[in-house]
Amino acid sequence: MKKLLYFLIFIPVIAFAQQKEEVVSLSGKSAEEMYSKAKEWFALSNNPGNVTIQVDNPSEQRIIGKGVKNIVFSMQKAPSFIDVYYALSVQFKDGRYKYLLDVNSIKNEEGYVMSYDDFKLLTTKEGWNAYCQKTGIKPQSRSKAEVATVMDVYSLMNKNFDNIIADLTSYLKSDQKEINW
Repeated sequence: MKKLLYFLIFIPVIAFAQQKEEVVSLSGKSAEEMYSKAKEWFALSNNPGNVTIQVDNPSEQRIIGKGVKNIVFSMQKAPSFIDVYYALSVQFKDGRYKYLLDVNSIKNEEGYVMSYDDFKLLTTKEGWNAYCQKTGIKPQSRSKAEVATVMDVYSLMNKNFDNIIADLTSYLKSDQKEINW
């Protein structure tokens, strides 16, 4: 674990971010209905992590939230975590919605911050060598376990964000009607 923390200390913070963008078809759903349900989802779902709505624009049917997703993983049998900072924008039109998810930065449990692109580069030999050259660290062969851990965390992070979009889409598709009480 100390080796992983050692190389995470020196990763510079840069302005690059991971973007995922897609238009999702939801036939039979009005823009107003999806917009309203998305506001409920932001308020009720724990899947997106800690999210704060920054923009709520009913005339454009747009919601933008900033969030932090805590990703827990095992490192040499010990629990560890990273916090992933992101923004999620959703906009609605009749029968479809568009999302844009920006992963802005990643912070490990020791408080060191890196960009998504820097973290992604660490999953390749070329990226690792470039990182060592950039930071002045003598290249040493990493153990297979360290490489696997970085790759597993990278994969886990992407799965978490795919699950956020799947959860939102599922919520928007649902036909939950308010019960008259």
